[in-house]
Amino acid sequence: MQSSDRLRRALPITAIASVVTLVAACHTAKSIQKVDPPQGPVTVSALWTSPDDIATRDLFGGAGGTQSAPHSDSFEYLNGESLSSWGYDVKEPDGRKWSVKFGEEVRAEIAVSRLLWAIGYYQPPTYLVEKWTLTRKHSGPKAPGRFRLDVPEQKVVDVWSWYENPFVGTREFEGLVAANVLFNNWDYKAQNNKVYELKEPLRGQTRLYVVRDLGASLGMTRTPTNLAWFLGNGHPLGTKSNIDDFEKQEFVTGVEGDHVVFDVVSSQKVLFNSVTVDDVRWVCGLLNKLSTEQMMDAFRAAHYDKTTSERYVKKIKAKVAQGLALTPKPSTARR
Repeated sequence: MQSSDRLRRALPITAIASVVTLVAACHTAKSIQKVDPPQGPVTVSALWTSPDDIATRDLFGGAGGTQSAPHSDSFEYLNGESLSSWGYDVKEPDGRKWSVKFGEEVRAEIAVSRLLWAIGYYQPPTYLVEKWTLTRKHSGPKAPGRFRLDVPEQKVVDVWSWYENPFVGTREFEGLVAANVLFNNWDYKAQNNKVYELKEPLRGQTRLYVVRDLGASLGMTRTPTNLAWFLGNGHPLGTKSNIDDFEKQEFVTGVEGDHVVFDVVSSQKVLFNSVTVDDVRWVCGLLNKLSTEQMMDAFRAAHYDKTTSERYVKKIKAKVAQGLALTPKPSTARR
């Protein structure tokens, strides 16, 4: 019997319930507020930049383009141990370094990263490599992995929180929240968001704010109070890369005043409550500029099969259309 199975059998129901409650509490925040970094105020150009070329952006190549994809199928081990949703730091023969992730998050992260990059949010270059080998430690053939390029001119120096950051209240931040809801991303830990320090300023900014870990997307959100998570396999807050689940969940259930009510089962609704109709229509307007072929390319880059890709694109476009059709209405309940 596995150790996790023994633990589940040994713990009483009250203890299990306490653990589940703790998990839910870890993902709960009471409020959101605008907080400037110690270095001083930053503008939204540190989070988002207007994608003037949105209709022609290459979503197959993504932020780095096809030219930046790995050039080899053999990599040298540098660091790390393989866990369920992590992997290794590796080096290519040309000297470039990569962070490799394994597991169920890989494809969703690559597809959603491309879609967010396409509408103006900063993303690192990422690629899916199906067949590759590792040398030195842990040598041998490896499973398909998400390869994220280590760009020497961009260094991770901090993490940032959804609940306390310089962009709260801006259209660009609230639009980012809405986009993550649209893609059914349910993992809002600060560790998933990185601050990059640049060697050379970009659009007047020396730091960029990136939502980097997007693997908990393209499935379904669900309540963390369900004991099925602890007693069986799965995640407390949702599923990942599951087209059947993604199709089941809607985007918006209503409008109260000028604020949107999302179809989200979450203990983090305080984050979503500040999103307005205008915020949703703005970000959906950006997504609506992407063609079906561009969206299909994002899923093709993540190695989803054609049928699954078509289903994802159809559902995303339906959500975008719903967002564009929203209009403010008198509030019927207190938020």
